[in-house]
Amino acid sequence: MKKLILAGLVVTPLAAYPAASWLMGQQAERLLGEQYAQLEGNVYLKLHARDTQRGVFNTVETATFEWLPSIGKPLAQALCESSAKAEGAPACSNPTEPLRFTVRTTIQHGPLPGLSTLALATAHSELVLAEPRHPVLASLYGDKTPLTVDTVFRFGGDGHQSMKSPAVDFTADDQTRLQWGEFNLEGDFTRGAKSVRFTGGLPFVKALSPEGAPLLDMSDMRMEGTQTRLFDDDPYLYAGPVKLTLARLDIPRKGEDDQNVLIEGLAFRGNVIQKEAFLDLEGGYAVDVFRLGEERFGPVRLDAAFRHMEARSLSRFYRDYTRLVQDGDLREALAGGAKPDLALFKPLLEPARVLLENSPEFSIDRLDITLPKGTLQGNAVVRLPNAKVGNLADAAANPLVLMGLASALEAEVRMSVPEALAVEWAGEDQAAMIPVLTQEGYIQNAGGVLSSRLSYARGEITVNGKKLDPALMGTVRGGE
Repeated sequence: MKKLILAGLVVTPLAAYPAASWLMGQQAERLLGEQYAQLEGNVYLKLHARDTQRGVFNTVETATFEWLPSIGKPLAQALCESSAKAEGAPACSNPTEPLRFTVRTTIQHGPLPGLSTLALATAHSELVLAEPRHPVLASLYGDKTPLTVDTVFRFGGDGHQSMKSPAVDFTADDQTRLQWGEFNLEGDFTRGAKSVRFTGGLPFVKALSPEGAPLLDMSDMRMEGTQTRLFDDDPYLYAGPVKLTLARLDIPRKGEDDQNVLIEGLAFRGNVIQKEAFLDLEGGYAVDVFRLGEERFGPVRLDAAFRHMEARSLSRFYRDYTRLVQDGDLREALAGGAKPDLALFKPLLEPARVLLENSPEFSIDRLDITLPKGTLQGNAVVRLPNAKVGNLADAAANPLVLMGLASALEAEVRMSVPEALAVEWAGEDQAAMIPVLTQEGYIQNAGGVLSSRLSYARGEITVNGKKLDPALMGTVRGGE
């Protein structure tokens, strides 16, 4: 009896494991389906077909995606032309077939997928290339797949993802050599990708001449971000910071008339900040060193923002705009040079009105450019406080409807520049007016640095707090 009980204790879990694995495989498929659902409304890509071959312990899924015309047509044309060039064929005709690609995913079911970890499932996805391979892809990657993604789905539906693209060492027909390292991007996500966190990058890109001389040297490109979806019904509007950095880009001099270009410490950043029902959209870039030949510039810094944007209207405006971009009638009109029907833009008018009537603000928070003759600095802000826009549809027939916006507009610009640089930019005639403008109070001179503050409000322009004199400005424009 004891032996029977012991055998039952061993056999029961083993018998239950296949059923548990099967159920967890179904859950993993649903999680993948939730990810595919994020493509609804995407103007660039859609899910064309999905085939699933289920097993007890693993599932193989093949998904085919289609690039939509807004990006698919130019991409198909570029691939067609590159293929014709590689094969020495005549220029290709305009491609008419939709451009598609296929991803094959092998899912290992939990609770011990592949006997390697404790999880709901693991998935290995790779790009499936049609045979024969496109000549460019065959030259770059050989028989390797250009992209793989490995995913761990945890029991709560969240998980971790690792995206990789292999290193490349390619020699062209003219013996120019192109190299880059392995691209790697690691990320964590919650169920349905409601929030994501990612980091990764590309270690280097190099180009060498047939003689081995460097043509381009780029090192340590990195990207990172933390994003949270704002609305369940909008899969594309996320809040949170993102950043792209590049340690160094060196483009050596090629000929007598060329100059070498060197960039160090390049950084782009963006952030969407939620403040109750409103969003602040911030962005900017910075460069530590920019060298053109013997001239050195930098550091350079620009920070700008759109603030107090009503979140729901911004979401609606973007979704309607993306549908408009995908609209075939609009694309054909723009491609043919014809004037598009203004009725096509009607869905944008209501969210635009709400955005304008909620006191939006655009600002350049910081502009710093270090030049050989000194540092140019400035900032600016444009506000639209408590504006009454009315029916924007009327503005197409009568632009005077928008005069109310002009009366509500407020703006301020501050700028400082080294006097030597201002004289160089102004030219001899205009530079002669700098002392006059300084005496009148329109320019302030502190130790050879010229500064000024221009403001606009209620239809009036002031400079350094002093009402602008149109007669004096006319003299300046005339160079007298």
